Amino acid sequence: MNIIKNPRAKVPLRLSIVVISIIETVIIFSLFPEYAGVISYSVFSTSILIQIFLVFQLTGNAAKKYTNTKFKLGICFLMVVFMAVPFLICGAIPKYTYDNGKVILAEYLNEKSDIEFIANDEFIPRLPVTPYPKGFPKVILIDNEFYYYEIKIDGKNRFFSINPLTGEVFELEKSFYNF
Repeated sequence: MNIIKNPRAKVPLRLSIVVISIIETVIIFSLFPEYAGVISYSVFSTSILIQIFLVFQLTGNAAKKYTNTKFKLGICFLMVVFMAVPFLICGAIPKYTYDNGKVILAEYLNEKSDIEFIANDEFIPRLPVTPYPKGFPKVILIDNEFYYYEIKIDGKNRFFSINPLTGEVFELEKSFYNF
């Protein structure tokens, strides 16, 4: 017995889940450059793949072997959970973007002279840190990384990291990446 008895309903259900998954993927990966990769995309990409797999399992011919109603309801529950995970991104977005961090750093330094941010064209640098306290859902959705900045003030290089959740500034003694 299929969970969807009407064969005509299978195609729109499958198509709608694929469209929802594409929308979730676009939303998630559109945030990647803005937040410089501090968001853990592995959780989201895995949940999107699992939700597609579960829908195809429940609507396919293989679903006939699932005769236990509790088992089917369990799979439906898991499908709803996996569909909700990507929408947790709203609760996981860090308070500060990489560009916000530049503004925070400029205010922190309060320098009268020009501040030159030394940029790396290949990637936006992040500084791996030991796990730090984060509330749910950030604890599973935000990587343990801070934004990293190398700046030049009056010909002297200085190095900083900024917590993307709190905006807290940390000055480092030496360069992490040795640009």
